[in-house]
Amino acid sequence: MKRRIAIDSWAKKEDEIQGFLEAALKHDVLYFKLAAAMSYLKYCFSLTFKSHEEASKMLVDLKNRGLLVEGGPIPIGYKKYQLGDFGFEPEDTKELESLITSFARKFMALEKQRRHDKSRVMEEDSNITMDELLDGKIGKCFMQVPPECYENRDGGTKWRAGGAIVVQATPKEVFPISATGGLETSVRDMRDIQVRLPRYSLKWDGPPGDGKNFSRVRDGVMKTRDVDEEEAQRYVNMMKVLWHLIHRAFKALDAKEKLGELNEEFRQRATISPEAFFGLNGSDAPENGIVCLEYEGAFKDADKPSIYNLFFLAERTEEDSRSVVSIVDMPPHTAEILGQLASKRFSEGENFKELPAVLRRVLYAIKGRLELASEIAKA
Repeated sequence: MKRRIAIDSWAKKEDEIQGFLEAALKHDVLYFKLAAAMSYLKYCFSLTFKSHEEASKMLVDLKNRGLLVEGGPIPIGYKKYQLGDFGFEPEDTKELESLITSFARKFMALEKQRRHDKSRVMEEDSNITMDELLDGKIGKCFMQVPPECYENRDGGTKWRAGGAIVVQATPKEVFPISATGGLETSVRDMRDIQVRLPRYSLKWDGPPGDGKNFSRVRDGVMKTRDVDEEEAQRYVNMMKVLWHLIHRAFKALDAKEKLGELNEEFRQRATISPEAFFGLNGSDAPENGIVCLEYEGAFKDADKPSIYNLFFLAERTEEDSRSVVSIVDMPPHTAEILGQLASKRFSEGENFKELPAVLRRVLYAIKGRLELASEIAKA
């Protein structure tokens, strides 16, 4: 009875506190409004979270209250935010900066743990390998889809999400069951409209509905599924996405198996670590030396086919008071993108700005992955 009374009493107090907070955040006097916003943000970003779900609920709360708005300079997880319109001055933002940075690191660590736990369960629930999937065996297949780095129309670097995915294989069809990471939303959308991929299409060079065949496949979907043109078009596009996800997983696994020994040989020839090369080892000063640089996802340059598990040896030296970067060695698959740069030396410039565009994008992609891993490790 004492426990029930205490809970009831606390619930009433909490309602009072929430009401006061709402009023303070909407106060007509800017100083009161700002004080409430600063206090609540400090409180929230200082909390200890046991799970990614708890931390995500807190972010949703801040967005609902208008304290955080999506789109801005503050990276948290895989999104960017800005502070809401509460009269924040530069000194206020600086005061919150360390708390937000600390929370962002912990949030990424929780996200990584959540993905790891979910991937482990998904893998344990699977009962056929990727080779068996191609051979026609029935069952659940787990696969890792690497992220893909590519160039957008403006010459900048963009990303296609990666993660783990499980597909169910029947005698005639393949369809997605679950996914982790950046693929969760796409797979959920596929499941909502019951996307099915013809099993024989896995051995094709392109997905069903690719290019000139789109109209024919779309019309077929309209007839067999009794849907309108817009719904059929969405269905075909999702079939194509599923086909590409599966093929990215197959190509990444094949590259990893074929290039494992050569990759290790390159690592042995390096004299500095990638972290030292990019100045991410705590010194904030990039080091000179030979480094084995690796990008474990898929890298796409313009209209060329994607390169999987790209790696090469690079060297930084000092020449006439300039920092110079050159490619020392690379395997044949990396040469498809960087081959024209072999045995050439390039002035580095600030943040690689003087390097050839394709090499600059490769280095940005590798550095981005290392920075993310470093932030997670600090949490």
